Amino acid sequence: MPEVLVVYGLGSAGPTDIAAAAAGVADLVFAVDTRDEHSARAADLLAEIGPVHDLAHQAAADVVAAVAGSVAGVATYSETMLPAAARLAAALGLPFHSPATAAVLTSKSAQRTRLNAAGVGSVRQRPLTDLAELAAAVAAVGPPVVVKPDAGQSSRDTYRCDSPSDVPALTADLAASAVPSDRWVVERLLVGRPAAPGREWLGECCSVETAVVDGELWHYMITDKLPRTPPFRETGDMVPSALPAADQDAVRDVAARAIAALGVRHGVVHTEIMLTPDGPVVIEANGRLAGDLGRLLRRAPGFDPARLVLEVALGSFGPGGPGRPPVVVPHPVFMWSVLPPTRRVAVKSVAGPSHFRGLDGVWAVDRPVRPGHVVDWRRGTREWIFTVWMEAPDLAAVPDRLDAVRRAAATCVEYDELTGGTR
Repeated sequence: MPEVLVVYGLGSAGPTDIAAAAAGVADLVFAVDTRDEHSARAADLLAEIGPVHDLAHQAAADVVAAVAGSVAGVATYSETMLPAAARLAAALGLPFHSPATAAVLTSKSAQRTRLNAAGVGSVRQRPLTDLAELAAAVAAVGPPVVVKPDAGQSSRDTYRCDSPSDVPALTADLAASAVPSDRWVVERLLVGRPAAPGREWLGECCSVETAVVDGELWHYMITDKLPRTPPFRETGDMVPSALPAADQDAVRDVAARAIAALGVRHGVVHTEIMLTPDGPVVIEANGRLAGDLGRLLRRAPGFDPARLVLEVALGSFGPGGPGRPPVVVPHPVFMWSVLPPTRRVAVKSVAGPSHFRGLDGVWAVDRPVRPGHVVDWRRGTREWIFTVWMEAPDLAAVPDRLDAVRRAAATCVEYDELTGGTR
């Protein structure tokens, strides 16, 4: 089988997911950077799957020399490893996001500049590298605004600012971040349209999942978002989309225009879109598989998006391709997360997964925390108490199943209050 170099880091697929996806498709070789704690922990498991090259101890040129002539494709499931993967692919002469495209995909301000210039929306923004300039940036953009790291992900350290009076407290919170950033972006707040009658349980955002091979696009899925919790944390995803056909056509169109504007020629793209009263507007595009999509879409018969990433690296669309319809998910499949409050707390007591497992439609429950675990909402959607994975026989049954899991969530955890991070 052909070999694919997977540039590994924390992302949308773990070692066992990637190994399962590669079965019958490719042999795997890994590049990691063990200066990252997650990658260091995963390195031994990766070595059981395929050869591992450590960028912490090997120059990129040495990795290229070791794999040149044997690997036929380059892939990554990690946002943070996109630039490294792009540089390795370019050095190997293999298709992937170009280094220039990867740089745009991992900078929110550069991305918005490119989208605005191409006429894919018109959203005011102001990048900054000094928090002392935050007040001026907020005034220039005009509140209400969103303030976020230029290279952040999972809604980490993402704040809403409604007036100049919010700036001092916001500056203090940003300066106290557990994951400091040296680049921020202040962007005009996008406001979603009112929910359609009977669909109030749906959020105001969605995403388009796209595979790109040599400039040709396959929009293989539209993912609906459940309503966000303050300030901008996502609570859950659902497939297939419940949006009307006209809306689905519109979001696919704006995703395609964004992909072209950002210079994507080869790779997978997750384009997040706000459904506004004036039409769909791109929030941001990510040049990798969406975080939870792999687990959701593996409920679709015969499809694994983690495998699609490897197939795209090898120059094919797998079972799909340009002009093909999206992947068929026979009934609604969704996930919903219990997120901590917008203050810094420690888990005092927490229920077991069985607290949710007896509910109709629940097929998996994840709980990463234990009593004593300190949770900080500023880490965004990477800080969660439970994730409950569900399905329903049809769309009409989804609201009741969501209501049931929300009622159960009301009694699933107790917190002890801590100081700091109280915005």
